[in-house]
Amino acid sequence: MDKEEPRAGDELNTADFPFLEDETPATAAEYSRLALQLIGKRHAPAIPLNYALFYFYVAGTNLLFNEKMDLLLGDGADWEHESAARLFMRYFTPCSDASMADLQHEMLTILNHVIDSMTGAAGTTRQRTDRLDQHLGMMRECRDPQQALQIAADILGEAQALVAESRGLESDLRSSAKKVDRLREELLHARREAATDALTGLSNRRAFDHELAKLMKRCGDAERRFSLIMMDVDHFKDVNDRHGHLIGDRVLRQLAHQVGSRTRSGDTVARYGGEEFAILLPDTRLEDAAQIAEHIREGIGKLNMRRTDTGTPIGTVTASFGVAEFHREETAQEFISRADAALYSAKRQGRNRVVSAPD
Repeated sequence: MDKEEPRAGDELNTADFPFLEDETPATAAEYSRLALQLIGKRHAPAIPLNYALFYFYVAGTNLLFNEKMDLLLGDGADWEHESAARLFMRYFTPCSDASMADLQHEMLTILNHVIDSMTGAAGTTRQRTDRLDQHLGMMRECRDPQQALQIAADILGEAQALVAESRGLESDLRSSAKKVDRLREELLHARREAATDALTGLSNRRAFDHELAKLMKRCGDAERRFSLIMMDVDHFKDVNDRHGHLIGDRVLRQLAHQVGSRTRSGDTVARYGGEEFAILLPDTRLEDAAQIAEHIREGIGKLNMRRTDTGTPIGTVTASFGVAEFHREETAQEFISRADAALYSAKRQGRNRVVSAPD
């Protein structure tokens, strides 16, 4: 098949990596000066990791990151390489299981604090209400005006303390709720990022494997069938050679949009690797899957792509397709291999066609 080795730049964009963003020379020089100044104050080694952290700290690239740096810088402890590395991995590299686990641990810490605060407040409230009851009982039995005034003052003091503690708890809970909401959004974003191909916006290989496992389990529990389409762009290396990798990336994004627009909302469309795509079709038999693949193939053939910088036609872009329906007795690898074999057959037969795996 017409495949290239994955390039390091395929999965990167400036939204994922702030250090790919451009800066004016004057701004960059000022950030560098301030960063090196802070590194010197903290007696931190002037290694690339620390320089990057302090550079983005003074640049204010990420507010959440800056809050964590404030905590790291404000505790007065010596600068720790391990803590710095964790911070960099969390905020300036693609999402990983470790970073998601870190987010979940932080959220759990906050929730435990909320529970402890509520439990402590409940105990304090019981004590104050008990004392209020005692004071009220004393007031009912009191016959001395001077003593009654003192009891009234005690009641008022307890009531004011109870209100103050309630307000303090309310403020604490409100602050914790904001932190939990922010971490929840960050965790949701991290999970989406972990399942998304950065170049095309489609599902990535990890998400594809997860969805395939779910469909296989569901198929084993009931009479449910599903199919797989493997798609590979024809002569994609020629596109890169003639127009460059940036244009090649734009072609892949356009094809991804085309595939996504011609599949159902419940289907899983993934970038399987390089210029190869995989489409999981729940509740779909082989014949219907082949029709969907043909529909996608025709749509791609109608695209009239041009270079946006020069207007030069890129030329006709086509794709080949292999289709297979899952058999309950086979493994995931066997299933994918059958669809891939059908795709190879389409390539051998002249490309730009759909071939179904024998049932």
